[in-house]
Amino acid sequence: MITSVCLNPCIDKTVTIPRLVVGGMNRVQSSRLDYVGKGVNVALNLRALGEDCACVGCIGRAGGDETIARLRGAGVATEFIRVNGDERINIKLIDSSTGRITEINESGPPVDASVYTQIEFLTTSFARRSEWLVLTGSLPTGLPKDTYARLIRAVRRAAPDCRVALDAEGEAFASSVREKPDFIKPNQYELELYCGTPCAERGMAAGEALKLIELGIPNVLVSMGADGAVWADAHTQAYAAAADVMVRSTAGAGDAMLSGWLSAHRRGAGALDAFRFAVAAAGAKVMTEGTQPITRGDVERLLSGVALEML
Repeated sequence: MITSVCLNPCIDKTVTIPRLVVGGMNRVQSSRLDYVGKGVNVALNLRALGEDCACVGCIGRAGGDETIARLRGAGVATEFIRVNGDERINIKLIDSSTGRITEINESGPPVDASVYTQIEFLTTSFARRSEWLVLTGSLPTGLPKDTYARLIRAVRRAAPDCRVALDAEGEAFASSVREKPDFIKPNQYELELYCGTPCAERGMAAGEALKLIELGIPNVLVSMGADGAVWADAHTQAYAAAADVMVRSTAGAGDAMLSGWLSAHRRGAGALDAFRFAVAAAGAKVMTEGTQPITRGDVERLLSGVALEML
């Protein structure tokens, strides 16, 4: 089983307008609500790829039932700690004239730091039954920035055979890197935030990824949006362009990439084949509206078009 941890779920509201008029009237062409969060996205995508998976974490009282129902309806095992307050709402405003997306994200309900003990117990109990544990997404207000690092240490003690994947940013990423997770997937912004160096060019991103390999992290995948992705491990470094598809929404593309890599790796794919599958999964995601999960059929159709350039 693969378990994803989602400590700060959200409701994504995707709104499409003909043309964004700042300071003026904007009429809505279409809108949709998706009950998500990065950990939720990962679990739904893994399930769509045929994986046995679970999603655990904290969840607000208002909106939480819909999120749990969505997961269970897809066949994902769930267990959440209820916290006071409503799930946060993230607005993704799409200007259809340019394709540009403006995001407005809430911080979500605060979580008392004392809840960490329950989070650790829940996480380690699922880690004992899992091949991989995925730590991803923002941390709710109230939890310390080293929460993911503490959870990695707890999992290493309680479930040493469970491998850990990380997708975070800022202090949560930096503190967790020191714990040497088995796989990390920073995006370009998160990598630049960590290393303090521009990584817009693939060679720069690969160089910084190699520094993370030297710290003892076995697998690094850097997502770069429309500019593709970079893979690095101790033996190979490679680049892949983004899949050439019609983009309907970029929301959750990084989560799909992470899910694709984990699924391919769990099924025995080598490093580069898993990388290609991950890039195809991200392409399959941007073909969908809102934050709908990918389909295995779309991923497999795109896979043959993913070419690698060795760096």
